[in-house]
Amino acid sequence: MPFSCDSLPSSATVFSFATSVAATAILLRTIHNDLIPAPIRAYFNKLSARLSSCLTLVVDQSDGLSPNHLYDAVDTYLSTKLSPSIHRIKVNKLEKDHHLSLSVDKNQDIPDSFQNDAALVKLNWVSHSTLVERFDSKPNKTELKHFELSFHKKHKEIVLDSYLPYVLRKAKEIKEERKTVRLHTVDYNGTDYWSSVPLNHPSTFETMAMEAGTKAELIEDLDRSIVVVEDIDCNVGLQNREVETEGKIVEDDKTLALNYLKILEHQLFDTIKEFLDKVEATPAEIAGQLMKYDNADIALQNVINFLHNKEQPKTTDLSSEGKYQARENALQGRPGEES
Repeated sequence: MPFSCDSLPSSATVFSFATSVAATAILLRTIHNDLIPAPIRAYFNKLSARLSSCLTLVVDQSDGLSPNHLYDAVDTYLSTKLSPSIHRIKVNKLEKDHHLSLSVDKNQDIPDSFQNDAALVKLNWVSHSTLVERFDSKPNKTELKHFELSFHKKHKEIVLDSYLPYVLRKAKEIKEERKTVRLHTVDYNGTDYWSSVPLNHPSTFETMAMEAGTKAELIEDLDRSIVVVEDIDCNVGLQNREVETEGKIVEDDKTLALNYLKILEHQLFDTIKEFLDKVEATPAEIAGQLMKYDNADIALQNVINFLHNKEQPKTTDLSSEGKYQARENALQGRPGEES
């Protein structure tokens, strides 16, 4: 039978039918609320809940004072679950943020699934928001947010013991990827207790007030700095080069030169070896001298200068008693007594 526009009902007929349906719905609601006693309604509601196979968990944004860590984790987690079936998405970007912040708008269904060793669990999240009156210093409205998570009752243990901890872990990973230093402030008059903005301090090495030569040295040192872990074990011989073999000393310093200067042989190695036969120096001290320069000749010569300075004999430090005796001998014209 060919389609004909004449077979369609008129707009007046459609409007009349819709009016009748609305009137019937209002009548049934009135009968339900006014004619059926409250205890009977409560009984049927409980019976319906018992017969239902669905369980719903409610995740509030806060308990009134303290924010709910799970709510924040769910909000972060669901920002990565925005499927094409979602009709409304909130988009936010602060002035100094590098990326758009996406979140689910209220009354939106977000399907999810979770697979573990026992079963595949189908879940559904819904974001809700309610405005309530607050009467502090002045009347205002506060937005209370919560998520509802619905799933089959038989998966209750899986959701509580496995799925929600999984959501917490994933949210932590997502936050680490998006991590920025933020400055948090309290807003007692706003809709949220806490608000935050990215903390982008303008101070850098380029903007820092510092003498140009010192600044260049710091930047150069940071480019090549390596953490040196020195063994400070008190066992005899672990730090004393005198008990090490001659070949071991040379190999240690060649290894340091390879690490810092990328060289295997150099004409100054023999000179350094001669100093190390007479002077005690730890690997950390040698590494500290090598790190000061990138040029191999200059760096190794700096090591030689360092060892040369350590080799210089120190002036004998007389005790207080010795100094007093020496002064008395000088005043009396007597030579110092030998101890």
